[in-house]
Amino acid sequence: MEQDELLKRVLMMQRLQGMETEPISAEDPYASMEKDQLISMIHFLVKREEERAKENQELKDMVKDLRDTHKQDVKTQTNLMKSIDRLTNQVADLTTQNKTLQQKVNDLLSQISVGNKVRFGSTSQKGVKKKTEPVQDREKDKDEFDGTNGAAMSSNTQVTTSTEDSESTEQTQKSFDYRKGMKYQTMFADNRIVHESDRNLLPEGATYIRSEYKSSYDQISYIVQHDYEIIIYKDKNGDMQKGYFPKSGEQAVIDRFPGTHASSSLLANLVFNKYHMNTPVYREMDRLFNNNMTVCRNTVYNWFVKGSKHLKELLPVLKEKLLAKGAVVNCDETWCRVKVNGKYGKKYIWCMVNKEAKVAVYFYDDGSRGRKVLRDFLGETEISALQSDGFNVYMYLDKELLDVDHLCCLAHARAKFKYALEQGKDKDAEFFIRLIGWLYDKEEQYRLRHLTPKQIFQERQGEKTTKIVKQIRQRLDKLLAEGNGMRGDLMIKALNYLNHFWNQLILYLKDGRYSIDNSLAERTLRPMTVERKNSLAFGSHKGAEVSVIYHTFIETCKMCGVSTLEYFKELFKAIMLGRTDYENMLPMTIGIKK
Repeated sequence: MEQDELLKRVLMMQRLQGMETEPISAEDPYASMEKDQLISMIHFLVKREEERAKENQELKDMVKDLRDTHKQDVKTQTNLMKSIDRLTNQVADLTTQNKTLQQKVNDLLSQISVGNKVRFGSTSQKGVKKKTEPVQDREKDKDEFDGTNGAAMSSNTQVTTSTEDSESTEQTQKSFDYRKGMKYQTMFADNRIVHESDRNLLPEGATYIRSEYKSSYDQISYIVQHDYEIIIYKDKNGDMQKGYFPKSGEQAVIDRFPGTHASSSLLANLVFNKYHMNTPVYREMDRLFNNNMTVCRNTVYNWFVKGSKHLKELLPVLKEKLLAKGAVVNCDETWCRVKVNGKYGKKYIWCMVNKEAKVAVYFYDDGSRGRKVLRDFLGETEISALQSDGFNVYMYLDKELLDVDHLCCLAHARAKFKYALEQGKDKDAEFFIRLIGWLYDKEEQYRLRHLTPKQIFQERQGEKTTKIVKQIRQRLDKLLAEGNGMRGDLMIKALNYLNHFWNQLILYLKDGRYSIDNSLAERTLRPMTVERKNSLAFGSHKGAEVSVIYHTFIETCKMCGVSTLEYFKELFKAIMLGRTDYENMLPMTIGIKK
């Protein structure tokens, strides 16, 4: 029965499939079917539709699940992309921070290196240290020595004579040829006492051949108190008078500097020791005590003040020579400690030098470092050029000194690159050091050849110098265009300094009288730094002003080749005698033999 039913269903399916493929006839295809067959067919179709509906529902559910999964994946992917973008930005920020921190680390290491160099090493700016020969291993030589002549020198200590060494030896030999036949004496004194021998004391039977002298040097240091008898008398009119009437052979006037108890010679020695030799006053008091002189320290300070007041009268004449029309002057400043209102503060002392006139003048305006100090000192000057470092005060004056060339110091620029190489380890700095060094070598050649300013100007305009300057500028522009990158702070400062002050740095090429750097003013100002280290501080503005006045005449004496001690002796003596012809009382006019 089941087989029959199954056969019927198969035949019905075949028939339905045939109806689907063959054209439908106009007659009812189910007309010949029995009732049971129709019912079975209907049940089959209904069940089939239910199965298809169920399959469709499953497919819809699957599609929905897929869509939900797809939406979730899209959402997840979007979140992942946002996370990736956020992480990318964080990585970029961290990279930038890392570069910044690395640059700060390099800068701090550079600063530590510079600080250690200043504190423990040499601050020379002469250049990069040259590579030295390897140190000889003497212990190894000792171990390898076997007593024979051939083993006396190892490979490390082998002596070789090069052509260069031979030439150097030959030049050295030639340089000493002019001394042949001359007596070489390094010590002598102006005061000489000859102690002769008594030839009568020679041993009996001795024959005199010749004499020779053996020198011995002795120092006699003592202070003499001169008491001048002042006679009080009545003149013929009955008026009371005082007077000193020296006896024959005595000095005609009382040698006593105005306002003090010191002679002109003693005051000159005290000033020389304090401001030239930089001896603190408390040490000078020990020297006076050992010479059996009792005096108060404040008294000695007052003597210095009295002397400076008279020297101050000469400053206008000296300043006139310094700032003469068409002069080329160098200027610099240094700091000092000054006690003001019970507290020690940082103040500044200025110095201006005229190499041609051989004049150096210090000036101090309550320790100010502002441009007003420099502007007031220059006044209506008609100088040709002013050379300084890159301090802003000098830059501000450019708009006021329209007819004055303002030069900057190339040594400062070179020193910045030197620090960038040695402490910052930036190899690009070596290029600038080498080319600037070449310019310095040329300047040294001009000095050794004793060229005139006109000849120096012609040499500076040469093709080689112009080429070197262009190479420096081109490399500077290239490095500036590349940006800072991972450069250290020292190299960045060096590049910016050279770029900002470029015109002022190369302006020295314009005139043969101009200098390549400001070393003249810096060297002249150095004694003030020595005094700062020895005396530590000034007790007041007045103390700083006194020091400034004395250093002015000391440095001018040095430039003129005049003995500082002898000048002060002559000057104080002239002041004691009442001279006021100040133009004839300067180091270059007072008449001291050089």
